[in-house]
Amino acid sequence: MVMPTTAKSDEGGVSFWVPGFFGSLAAVSQQPGWSLTTIFYQTSVLASGDVAIARETTLGKIPINLNLSANLTASLSSRADLDFLTLTYVFKTPVLRGQASFDLLGLYGRVDSSLGAQLAGTLSAATGGGPLGSVSFSRSDTINSLMSSFGDLGAWATKQFTAV
Repeated sequence: MVMPTTAKSDEGGVSFWVPGFFGSLAAVSQQPGWSLTTIFYQTSVLASGDVAIARETTLGKIPINLNLSANLTASLSSRADLDFLTLTYVFKTPVLRGQASFDLLGLYGRVDSSLGAQLAGTLSAATGGGPLGSVSFSRSDTINSLMSSFGDLGAWATKQFTAV
């Protein structure tokens, strides 16, 4: 409270970590040997015009004696379906009085995104119309993207302490 700081996020506020992925049953002893874990993770994102305004860009090189009136309408929808596969080997023999394991994580996923936007407006002289009067303009576009891909393999070793 004495020295407040602003909240900060990476990747424009998009989470890098999958919520709930680490720490599940962390204190429970595992069965020695091989195991395969699969996790299906699905997320959807929807956004409309207010999000587009948050990413506002300043237009440059517009003469001072012109008035620009514009309206932007945009919408975004995206859905991600991800499959995580973890191959684990748990050692039977204790390592430093604990249970050691080795994990290899693989990822496969598909992301389907759609963006639609329309920009409309009027450009006119600041002093009553000028020789061209006012000029109306409009532009709309839709972008769709569908991508399926494999992620990088991740490997790690862990050691769980056992109760004395």
